[in-house]
Amino acid sequence: MKAASRDGVWNQEGLRLALTITPPVWKTLWFRSLAALVLMGSLYIAYRGRIRQFARQQEHLERQVAERTVELQRANQALEEVSLTDPLTLLHNRRFLLQHLDADVALTLRRYRVWRREGGGPPPSDADLVFFLV
Repeated sequence: MKAASRDGVWNQEGLRLALTITPPVWKTLWFRSLAALVLMGSLYIAYRGRIRQFARQQEHLERQVAERTVELQRANQALEEVSLTDPLTLLHNRRFLLQHLDADVALTLRRYRVWRREGGGPPPSDADLVFFLV
């Protein structure tokens, strides 16, 4: 460092002064490393929280779908029952008869064949056929 006095005389030797200037905290390597770690940790925590939120939402939606499916099954069962009965008498209607007629006839024929195989005797009369229908 060189300086002049009030008289304008300059110092020829100069003065040396060693100064160490440290960078601000935010420019240090350890601070930047720590900030990067905190940022990555925060992003990971936010990611895991979002995944948990999606999982909870999916479980909630699956529960809702299951509940509504049960409700629809009950409603369909009630509609099926209503469509097979007469609303006034609550007896089975023609639709019920048409749905079950083929199965009942097949059952009657099977029973008749078994009866004949076991030596049931002569063919039954019309009144005896009621036995096979039951």
